[in-house]
Amino acid sequence: MLTKAEIGRRLWGPEAGGSENTVSIMFQMLVNSENREEFWRIFQLGWPTADASWEWRTIIKDFLDHHSPAAPFLDGKDKEFFDGLPGVVTVYRGCSSDRVRGLAWTTDIEIARQFARGHRQIDVPSPVVATAQIPKAAIYTVTMDRNEYEVVLNYRRLRRLKTEPYERAPMTGNEAVHAYS
Repeated sequence: MLTKAEIGRRLWGPEAGGSENTVSIMFQMLVNSENREEFWRIFQLGWPTADASWEWRTIIKDFLDHHSPAAPFLDGKDKEFFDGLPGVVTVYRGCSSDRVRGLAWTTDIEIARQFARGHRQIDVPSPVVATAQIPKAAIYTVTMDRNEYEVVLNYRRLRRLKTEPYERAPMTGNEAVHAYS
């Protein structure tokens, strides 16, 4: 079984190449994981630093369906956050209007607004803030990494989904990176 240090070296070592490659590296590690405990260790470490995940969402969702739930493998702040969620959770997502049904949501609307305006130097064309409800049973995992109150969920189980355009000042020059997730 891979240690956290080995997972970290593979995900973020010199040969990894940056956060836009994290999903593909993480996916290969997930494919080769020995058991559910290792699967969730890899996912919990890799996911919070993975950018450009949109193209991977369907295959990752299928993997998460197969390996869920993560709850038995959560610890610390993640476990406390998950255990405190109600049976139906209100979630938010800041993203491009054509990328609403993604895996990554948050329980904090201000975090969603940060992503809509271009969080972490990532440009977001046609930004929206989506609001929805999700049964707790449809949440694959959560992470408190970066204090984003992130909820990784089955986007096919979203209910009462609404979107509102997000008005923001446009990013300019070197501030914008068009590799949004």
